[in-house]
Amino acid sequence: MKYFFFLLAIIVVSPFAILAADYESSINSVTVFEQGAQIDRRAQVQVNKGLSSIVIKGLSEHVDPSSVQATITGAKILSVTYSMDYLASEENNADKKSIEEALSKLEYELKLLKNKREINELELVLIQKNIDIKGDAVLDVADLEDFLIFYRSNLPLIKGSLLAVEEKEKQLKKKKAQLEQQLLHLKGVKKKTSAKVELEVSSTMASKASLELNYYVREAGWRPNYNLRASSLEAPIEMDFYAQVYQNTGVEWEKVALTLATGTPHIEGSAQRLSPWHIGFNPANRLSYDPYDKELKSKAYGFVEQESDELLVVSEKSLVPSNLVSKPGLSSKENITFREYKIQELYHISSNGKKQRVPIKNDKLAAEYAYFSAPKLSNAAYLVAKVLDWEKHRLVSGKTHVYFEGTFVGKGYLDASNTEDTLTISLGQDKHIVVERVVKLERSSKQYLGLKQTQKKAYELVVRNNKTVAVKIEVVDQIPISKDSAIKVKLIESSEAAVNVDTGELTWLLTLGAFEKKSRTFEFQVSHPKSKKIAW
Repeated sequence: MKYFFFLLAIIVVSPFAILAADYESSINSVTVFEQGAQIDRRAQVQVNKGLSSIVIKGLSEHVDPSSVQATITGAKILSVTYSMDYLASEENNADKKSIEEALSKLEYELKLLKNKREINELELVLIQKNIDIKGDAVLDVADLEDFLIFYRSNLPLIKGSLLAVEEKEKQLKKKKAQLEQQLLHLKGVKKKTSAKVELEVSSTMASKASLELNYYVREAGWRPNYNLRASSLEAPIEMDFYAQVYQNTGVEWEKVALTLATGTPHIEGSAQRLSPWHIGFNPANRLSYDPYDKELKSKAYGFVEQESDELLVVSEKSLVPSNLVSKPGLSSKENITFREYKIQELYHISSNGKKQRVPIKNDKLAAEYAYFSAPKLSNAAYLVAKVLDWEKHRLVSGKTHVYFEGTFVGKGYLDASNTEDTLTISLGQDKHIVVERVVKLERSSKQYLGLKQTQKKAYELVVRNNKTVAVKIEVVDQIPISKDSAIKVKLIESSEAAVNVDTGELTWLLTLGAFEKKSRTFEFQVSHPKSKKIAW
């Protein structure tokens, strides 16, 4: 027994005995990536002489353990351990227990009130019975005065007490119903789980120290968005660049300094190696897309390709001219340029997964305006803005909401991986400009010569400017392209259009004065064996 107490004394007084101490910490700053976030926590701790253990609780369960790093002033860190804190998790879920305790107290108070109400009601019954007992009995004056004094003094007190009890019961029952609703909600909420970091430190002296903890946490991110507003054809585009920030880490970000960063960090410890960087040509019919929204099906400039029964289609390319389409390049994960945007104000981002708008900057984009139309697909003319030197604005790819002359004209996608010098933005349809595509029946024909069949098609494109000012418009149509040697396509007339022999596109650049109308025609023929059919 003496030996046991001797060992116990050694353990207690030993300088190597480590006593763990828990400390509160707060989030100082957060760097939010497209996926995940880097958290910077700070705490003031007490470092003992020799070995000591410091525990920081209240961390997210979504922390990547391999990313945890710590620094401390005046001491040496021996180890850093991240683990789940199940005891704290039970404490975090104490709301349910506190509500249950409150309900139990309410039940007790309601029982007391019920007893008091029953006593008051019994007193009233007894008084009433006393009145009935006396009935028609003749009372002398003294007895009558005592009787009246008794009833006048006691009846109001009893009835007042009864009213007070009923009102108190009403209030407690209302509060009880609210607590029961909260308890019902908590029972349906997923149980919270917390985590902690324990540090073993060594110091030559006892002192207060500043602890900084950094780690990468999942279940967070941001998406870039733009509001683009053009007030007139002479004004620059006003750009409102903002982020949609979200987090569902289980920990509130209260008044933190935010930095928004593109890409996602490599959190593994191994050094990165460059792979060969291959570049190539994009297909002519490939349009910009939104990597964050797989369901986004909108086409450039707002129009949608439609099937046509009029024109022979052997190998059809997109009618959007290659110089007007923002080419999709590297995705956000492949982007070689990583940018950071430091937000000036402190923000509170709740851990509910909901997107919160965070302004990044406002700017003006100098633009040149022009019109574009593909009458094979639509009779509409679309106003487009060509933004020069757009790269200097440090933009990243994201969704856009476009407004022209105060009217919302549609959604789009800004492709910042575009390698062109000019960024093209659609500003919607202008109904004052009408383009028609008319089949010229008198010049269309079908002929048979031997084993061959030759078909001719002719179209007239009519452009009307119903505006009071002159406009420039680019009109694009096409002829079919043959990939079979047995099918011959020949362009007969093009009204001086610029012809792309690889895609079959015909492009006219027209300037129309106020209320002016212009027309252009094109004609082509297709020859093929009459024993075979082709798709029109």
